[in-house]
Formats: sequence, structure tokens, C-alpha cells
Amino acid sequence: MECKSLADNGHLLKEFNVKYFMASTDEVDANMKFAKESSADFPLLSDPKGDVADAYGVSFMGYAKRHTFYIDKAGKIVMIDKNVRPSSSAEDMAKYMKMLNFEKSA
Repeated sequence: MECKSLADNGHLLKEFNVKYFMASTDEVDANMKFAKESSADFPLLSDPKGDVADAYGVSFMGYAKRHTFYIDKAGKIVMIDKNVRPSSSAEDMAKYMKMLNFEKSA
């Protein structure tokens, strides 16, 4: 559902000068199939060993908790949304990027 929100409403995110992606602990093949089925036009990253999930503190029983990290141009995490609503993920991300004064696209 979150992937569908991003695929259907990615235009809201493209208003900002940002890069966005999803990451999961699924294998590459599973993510490729999922990306195709959901018409994702953004990267889906695979972290099957959970190294990245561990580094970001979102590991839970071999899976990654659903969090959104907002990272500024200097690489600093400026906000973490721990209450992601999958059905309105893109809309919520756009709202927070506006609130955080992320740079608009040219």
C-alpha cells in the first residue's frame, strides 16, 4: 500500500529537490517483482541481511519497521516519522518536506 501511494502520488515528492526510495529486508528478486507489480518509479533497495535496518535501529525480528527518515543535503537526519500511514505515505512525506523547508525543484 505504501509503495502504491508513492507510485500514484510521486508527483507530490517530485516538487522537491530530493531523492527518495524504499528499503526492505526482502531479497532483490522479490523487490524487483514487487516494484514491477506496483509500478514503482523509484528505487526499492534490498537489505536481506538486515545490516542497514540494524544501523538505522529499525530491525524487528528479521524485518524492518516502517519508518521514514528525512535527511538533509548535509546527510543529517532531521526527522524520523515512526507513524507511517501506508495509504497516504506520499502525501505525508510532501507535507513534512514542506514543513522542514526542503528545497523545491527548479
